[in-house]
This record gives sequence, structure tokens and C-alpha cells, in this order.
Amino acid sequence: MAARYLVAYKTKRDGSSRPKSSLAKERSCLNIYILPVLGNAWIGDIDLPDLNETVRNLTLQDGSPASGGTKSTVAAILRRLFAWAREERIIPANPALELRTGWGSSVRRRVLIPSIPQVLRLAEALDHFKKGLGDVAMVMAFTGLRWEEAVAVPVENVDLDDQWITVDRTASESGGKRDIRADLKTRRRTRRRHPRHRHTCRKASHRERRTRT
Repeated sequence: MAARYLVAYKTKRDGSSRPKSSLAKERSCLNIYILPVLGNAWIGDIDLPDLNETVRNLTLQDGSPASGGTKSTVAAILRRLFAWAREERIIPANPALELRTGWGSSVRRRVLIPSIPQVLRLAEALDHFKKGLGDVAMVMAFTGLRWEEAVAVPVENVDLDDQWITVDRTASESGGKRDIRADLKTRRRTRRRHPRHRHTCRKASHRERRTRT
């Protein structure tokens, strides 16, 4: 049943393919959280109390309680799974319609905003580890690019003369493979990033020229 659902989940309702990372996340949640608990039960025999109990008592592989964010993710997958089963007429009714997806949020991450000297020291340290990594850190720090955006930028999207980077795609990694997606959700997500500190970027370019020579 889960295998059939995953095959159907590969394709969106508009006929386009889902990113490989989304499919991998769906498969992982099914194999780690859902199937070990509900895998031996027939989907038609599962009711809303069973689903609520499954999500409420969710644990990680080490036995510790799952976070609210993980529970919400699993609840959303259960809703999609049962909606698909109802559309395929595998079950006569969908008990997951009333399954809530808000089970609390994950612990808020602490955000650190480094100063310019800290970024320069980090770049220098990364260059000792591997040449070129320091440039990556400086680009991300002074343009605000996320990692999945930075690694997806093609050469033709970089304008060194005007110091512009056009961001029109993202990358995701799953199973050791990188999937580049140029189909952003909206045209507004396509944007151009300009370095926030020109003098620092000039230092980066000088450092790059010294490295090349």
C-alpha cells in the first residue's frame, strides 16, 4: 500500500514531477515513523483515534519522544496517504480528515549574525581546510544566499563587473545526489543579490587573485 502511494506521490496534481528530496522525505517518514506502528493493520480498519494515538505517542529511533515539528510532519503525511486511499476507492471513508496537523513547533533555532571581522576569520580558516571554501563563506555572508541557493547558481548568473548574482533556482540533496530545480514556485522568488559590503568583496577578489597566482 505504501509503495503504491509513493508511486502516485511522485507526480503532482498538475502532472509535474515532485523534487526527489520531497519524495525521499515522504519515504523516510513512512518507513521510520508510520509503518512500524500501523504497518500490520489494514488501512480500512484504522480510525481517527488510532491516528491520533500514533502521532501523540510518536518516538524517534532512539526511543526519545518526537518533537512537535516531527509530529506535525507525520500527521500531514497521514492525511495525504488517507486522502489518496479514498480517491483510489481503497477505503470507503477518510478518517484522517479530522486529524490535526498542528502538534507544536520544533525548538526555535538560535540565529547567530557574525560581524565582518568574524566572517573574514572564518573564510581564512576555511581556506586552510580547503582552498576556495573561504570564498563560498564570504559570498553567502555578504549576499544573504542560503546554501541551497549558492550551490545552484550557474556561471552565467554571476556578473562580476556589476557585482550581481541572479538567483533563479535552488538545489536539494538526497541520498548523496544533488537535485537542481529551476522551477521556482513563483516569479517573485527569482531575484538578484548584490553584496552588502563592496569593500569586503574587493578584498575577496584580491585574495582570489593571489590564490590563483
